[in-house]
Order: sequence, then C-alpha cells, then structure tokens
Amino acid sequence: MTMSDPGSISDLDKNRSLAAWLEWQLRQTRNQIRELEIQEEQERRRRERARAEQSAKTAIRYTDSARVLLEQAAEQQLR
Repeated sequence: MTMSDPGSISDLDKNRSLAAWLEWQLRQTRNQIRELEIQEEQERRRRERARAEQSAKTAIRYTDSARVLLEQAAEQQLR
C-alpha cells in the first residue's frame, strides 16, 4: 500500500507500532522474571527457615535424651 490509499498505514508506522508492542512485551516479560525471582528467593528462605527449625528441634530432642541418660546414670551410681 502507498500513502495515497485512504486508510493505509505506512511501513514506518507499522514498524513503529511493532516496536512499541515488542517493547511492551519485553517489559511484561522482565516484570514476570522479577516476580518469579522474588518468589524463588522467598521459597529458598522458607526452606532455610524450616531446615533451621528442624535442626533446633533435633538438637533439643538430643539434649533432652542426653539429660535423661545422665540422670539415669547418676541414679544408678547413687544406688
């Protein structure tokens, strides 16, 4: 089409429109990437926190078991 045709869009305008749309798409994709990175980081922190809590629980159980064994050994020595 040429510019003399009524309602026609020039190649320049078509390419400008395409470029604008592609830039919008790129911004959308970059925003999605940022959101996914944030979600991954939050999940990583949640897993680390859960692992630390589990380690603390295990340490407490171990400490409690050791205390019971020491108390039992002390009682046997008193007999």
